[in-house]
Amino acid sequence: MWRFTKDPKYREWGWKMFAAFERHTKVPNGGYSGIKNVNIDGGGAKDDTMQTFWIAESLKYFLLLFSDDEALDLTKYVINTEAHPLRIIPG
Repeated sequence: MWRFTKDPKYREWGWKMFAAFERHTKVPNGGYSGIKNVNIDGGGAKDDTMQTFWIAESLKYFLLLFSDDEALDLTKYVINTEAHPLRIIPG
């Protein structure tokens, strides 16, 4: 929605989400872990697993949210549900 509206609330919300990942899921060796129970204040116990979608999808969405529009021209590409950019072939 940021790319279409330029409403700063989308970047604000995205930054809050990213900061929460940093606060609750980052581990000392530099990776990120899942959380066993998100209903526990403070995130609960970590599950000792970094899911592949964290890098393959979530970080790509953060990159698109915070990068300049020129990073990915949405008149030439569409993004599928797994955050993969697919080139639009005219015609």
